Amino acid sequence: MEEKSYKNTVIFDLDGTLVDTNALYVEAKTSVARIIQQHNPDMPLEKIIDVFDTIDKEAVNTRGFTKNIFRDSAIETYRHLVKDTAAAEEKTVGEIADGVSKNAPKTYKNVTSTLGWLQRKGCTLVLYTEGEREAQQSKLEKTGLGAYFSTVRVVPKKNEAALKELLQEFRKYGESDRVYYVGDSVLKDIAPARACGLTAILIKNGVDTWVDRFDKETTQAPDYTVNNLESVIPIITKENARKD
Repeated sequence: MEEKSYKNTVIFDLDGTLVDTNALYVEAKTSVARIIQQHNPDMPLEKIIDVFDTIDKEAVNTRGFTKNIFRDSAIETYRHLVKDTAAAEEKTVGEIADGVSKNAPKTYKNVTSTLGWLQRKGCTLVLYTEGEREAQQSKLEKTGLGAYFSTVRVVPKKNEAALKELLQEFRKYGESDRVYYVGDSVLKDIAPARACGLTAILIKNGVDTWVDRFDKETTQAPDYTVNNLESVIPIITKENARKD
């Protein structure tokens, strides 16, 4: 018996959804904080990291996820908290921050098997990610995930307008019965997806996102919340069964 095909489009976020870049950032921020703590022994690491996050958030809000932004935030944090800065030490801080983009992030469990299942069911897979194009493309190449997506869109900032532009582009090539959006941020993934009329699936992967720790103003609730990517499969199976 021929396997039933689903006429669905599934849009995926990348960082925090398919790949665990959060672990790389946490490691880098902790390493930078330890250097700074040597000059401020009474300041807890958590406080130093909070200052780092605040500086980085402001930079992203102003410039978007541009090239070297994390490196610039690391150096600015160092200069802000260290009274007697040293050129060699500042260089080390920058190199630690640069390591985030040079190291290949790990994919979460069952990512490739889930994407493969969706492909076999006939779903159109779209990657929609925020960041610097070269860095995001590098992640796709290093993890091998790029092969699963018919469309890859990298934008400097994710919001409702950017998502609408993407939807207008790929809908020219055929309508789907349903469009799903899978992401880990309520603010940058779920709220725009709901505003655009998509079925929004929030994936937690065991952590709260960097963005949502700072931005609590959105009250948009996802249609579904899951703890891992493979839990998307029964949702899409159930949704398609309702149409039969």
